[in-house]
Amino acid sequence: MIKNQYIYSGGLYDLNLLKIEPTIIENVDFNNKIMKEEIFGSILPVIAYEDMFDIINKVKNMDKPLSMYIFSEDNEHINSFVNGISAGGVCINDTIMHITNPNLEFGGVGESGMGGYHGKFGFINFSNRKALMQRSINIDIKVKYPPYSNGQKILLKKIFDN
Repeated sequence: MIKNQYIYSGGLYDLNLLKIEPTIIENVDFNNKIMKEEIFGSILPVIAYEDMFDIINKVKNMDKPLSMYIFSEDNEHINSFVNGISAGGVCINDTIMHITNPNLEFGGVGESGMGGYHGKFGFINFSNRKALMQRSINIDIKVKYPPYSNGQKILLKKIFDN
Protein backbone atom coordinates (compact mmCIF):
# COMPACT_ATOMS: atom_id res chain seq x y z
CA MET A 1 0.00 0.00 0.00
CA ILE A 2 2.84 2.41 0.62
CA LYS A 3 4.89 1.67 -2.50
CA ASN A 4 5.13 4.68 -4.82
CA GLN A 5 3.68 6.98 -2.15
CA TYR A 6 5.20 10.21 -0.89
CA ILE A 7 6.31 9.17 2.59
CA TYR A 8 6.64 12.06 5.01
CA SER A 9 7.78 9.93 7.93
CA GLY A 10 8.44 6.24 8.53
CA GLY A 11 7.88 3.74 5.78
CA LEU A 12 10.27 0.98 6.79
CA TYR A 13 8.76 -2.49 6.75
CA ASP A 14 9.66 -6.18 6.81
CA LEU A 15 7.41 -8.43 4.75
CA ASN A 16 8.86 -11.58 6.35
CA LEU A 17 7.98 -10.40 9.85
CA LEU A 18 4.82 -8.61 8.69
CA LYS A 19 5.87 -5.42 10.47
CA ILE A 20 5.70 -1.79 9.46
CA GLU A 21 6.80 1.27 11.36
CA PRO A 22 4.37 4.14 11.84
CA THR A 23 4.14 5.86 8.48
CA ILE A 24 2.71 9.20 7.43
CA ILE A 25 1.93 9.62 3.74
CA GLU A 26 1.47 13.06 2.16
CA ASN A 27 0.20 14.33 -1.20
CA VAL A 28 -2.76 11.97 -1.04
CA ASP A 29 -6.16 12.56 -2.64
CA PHE A 30 -9.31 10.44 -2.76
CA ASN A 31 -8.27 8.81 -6.04
CA ASN A 32 -5.05 7.49 -4.52
CA LYS A 33 -4.96 3.67 -4.28
CA ILE A 34 -4.29 3.83 -0.52
CA MET A 35 -7.66 5.56 -0.07
CA LYS A 36 -9.46 2.65 -1.76
CA GLU A 37 -8.53 0.06 0.89
CA GLU A 38 -9.13 -0.35 4.60
CA ILE A 39 -5.94 0.34 6.50
CA PHE A 40 -5.24 -2.01 9.39
CA GLY A 41 -1.86 -0.80 10.42
CA SER A 42 0.22 2.16 11.32
CA ILE A 43 -0.28 4.07 8.06
CA LEU A 44 -1.78 7.56 8.13
CA PRO A 45 -2.57 9.16 4.77
CA VAL A 46 -2.90 12.93 5.10
CA ILE A 47 -5.20 14.81 2.74
CA ALA A 48 -4.55 18.53 2.54
CA TYR A 49 -7.44 20.85 1.71
CA GLU A 50 -8.12 24.56 1.37
CA ASP A 51 -11.91 24.67 1.61
CA MET A 52 -13.29 22.90 4.68
CA PHE A 53 -16.81 22.57 3.24
CA ASP A 54 -15.47 21.19 -0.04
CA ILE A 55 -13.66 18.37 1.78
CA ILE A 56 -16.69 17.69 4.03
CA ASN A 57 -18.92 17.34 0.94
CA LYS A 58 -16.42 15.02 -0.74
CA VAL A 59 -16.29 12.75 2.31
CA LYS A 60 -20.10 12.79 2.67
CA ASN A 61 -20.38 11.39 -0.86
CA MET A 62 -18.16 8.40 -0.07
CA ASP A 63 -18.64 5.30 2.08
CA LYS A 64 -18.81 6.23 5.75
CA PRO A 65 -15.47 5.93 7.53
CA LEU A 66 -14.96 3.72 10.56
CA SER A 67 -12.98 6.50 12.23
CA MET A 68 -12.34 10.16 11.57
CA TYR A 69 -9.36 12.04 12.95
CA ILE A 70 -9.51 15.83 13.14
CA PHE A 71 -6.47 17.91 14.02
CA SER A 72 -7.49 21.44 14.93
CA GLU A 73 -7.82 23.88 17.82
CA ASP A 74 -10.67 25.71 16.06
CA ASN A 75 -13.95 24.55 17.62
CA GLU A 76 -15.97 25.87 14.68
CA HIS A 77 -13.93 23.72 12.28
CA ILE A 78 -14.10 20.71 14.59
CA ASN A 79 -17.89 21.01 14.93
CA SER A 80 -18.29 21.39 11.16
CA PHE A 81 -16.51 18.08 10.59
CA VAL A 82 -18.16 16.24 13.48
CA ASN A 83 -21.66 17.40 12.49
CA GLY A 84 -21.08 17.23 8.74
CA ILE A 85 -19.63 13.72 8.38
CA SER A 86 -21.09 10.46 9.63
CA ALA A 87 -18.36 8.20 11.01
CA GLY A 88 -18.18 5.30 13.42
CA GLY A 89 -15.99 7.26 15.83
CA VAL A 90 -14.13 10.54 16.00
CA CYS A 91 -10.85 11.36 17.65
CA ILE A 92 -9.78 14.99 17.89
CA ASN A 93 -6.07 15.87 17.96
CA ASP A 94 -5.08 12.23 18.31
CA THR A 95 -5.50 8.94 16.51
CA ILE A 96 -6.96 5.61 17.60
CA MET A 97 -7.19 6.55 21.29
CA HIS A 98 -10.99 6.78 21.20
CA ILE A 99 -11.13 2.99 20.92
CA THR A 100 -9.22 2.57 24.19
CA ASN A 101 -11.81 4.39 26.28
CA PRO A 102 -14.20 1.83 27.85
CA ASN A 103 -16.83 4.57 28.26
CA LEU A 104 -17.13 5.07 24.51
CA GLU A 105 -18.72 2.79 21.95
CA PHE A 106 -16.61 1.70 19.02
CA GLY A 107 -18.11 0.53 15.77
CA GLY A 108 -18.96 1.60 12.29
CA VAL A 109 -21.89 2.89 10.31
CA GLY A 110 -22.91 1.82 6.84
CA GLU A 111 -20.18 -0.04 4.95
CA SER A 112 -17.74 0.29 7.86
CA GLY A 113 -19.78 -1.84 10.25
CA MET A 114 -22.89 -2.14 12.30
CA GLY A 115 -23.45 -0.89 15.82
CA GLY A 116 -21.09 -0.20 18.64
CA TYR A 117 -19.18 -2.44 20.95
CA HIS A 118 -16.57 -2.35 23.73
CA GLY A 119 -17.35 -3.14 27.33
CA LYS A 120 -20.99 -2.70 28.32
CA PHE A 121 -21.87 -1.41 24.83
CA GLY A 122 -20.88 -4.73 23.26
CA PHE A 123 -22.86 -6.64 25.85
CA ILE A 124 -25.95 -4.50 25.22
CA ASN A 125 -25.69 -4.47 21.43
CA PHE A 126 -24.95 -8.16 21.00
CA SER A 127 -27.39 -9.42 23.62
CA ASN A 128 -30.85 -10.57 22.70
CA ARG A 129 -32.66 -8.23 25.02
CA LYS A 130 -36.35 -8.75 25.41
CA ALA A 131 -38.89 -6.28 26.78
CA LEU A 132 -41.49 -7.82 29.03
CA MET A 133 -44.61 -6.29 30.52
CA GLN A 134 -47.24 -8.18 32.46
CA ARG A 135 -50.48 -6.94 33.96
CA SER A 136 -53.27 -8.64 35.80
CA ILE A 137 -55.92 -10.05 33.48
CA ASN A 138 -58.64 -9.00 35.93
CA ILE A 139 -57.69 -5.34 36.32
CA ASP A 140 -57.80 -2.87 33.47
CA ILE A 141 -57.63 0.90 33.60
CA LYS A 142 -60.33 2.39 31.40
CA VAL A 143 -58.44 5.67 30.99
CA LYS A 144 -56.11 3.84 28.59
CA TYR A 145 -58.81 3.74 25.92
CA PRO A 146 -60.44 6.57 23.98
CA PRO A 147 -62.74 8.35 23.71
CA TYR A 148 -61.50 10.44 26.64
CA SER A 149 -63.65 12.60 28.85
CA ASN A 150 -62.42 16.09 29.73
CA GLY A 151 -61.42 14.81 33.17
CA GLN A 152 -59.45 11.93 31.66
CA LYS A 153 -57.67 14.35 29.30
CA ILE A 154 -56.64 16.54 32.23
CA LEU A 155 -55.40 13.49 34.17
CA LEU A 156 -53.42 12.12 31.21
CA LYS A 157 -51.90 15.54 30.52
CA LYS A 158 -50.71 15.75 34.15
CA ILE A 159 -49.22 12.25 33.99
CA PHE A 160 -47.41 12.62 30.65
CA ASP A 161 -46.30 16.25 30.90
CA ASN A 162 -44.07 15.55 33.90
